[in-house]
Amino acid sequence: MKKKEKEELKAKNTSQLKEILKEKEKGLIVDQIELKMGKIKNVHIVHNKKKDIATVKTMLKAAIFKEQQEK
Repeated sequence: MKKKEKEELKAKNTSQLKEILKEKEKGLIVDQIELKMGKIKNVHIVHNKKKDIATVKTMLKAAIFKEQQEK
């Protein structure tokens, strides 16, 4: 995930981040299955997607914390 994409994630609200997280998790499952079947040659794709999911989860927790602080 590039720096510009991370900046865009910071600007999104919790519902948008949850939707992005679901999409990325579905994509990870598909890639894991394709890797086991031998369709994907680049094994680093799965690792990078896991890192992207962790980044989205971090941004989601930060957004939830920010909303709680505003209340």
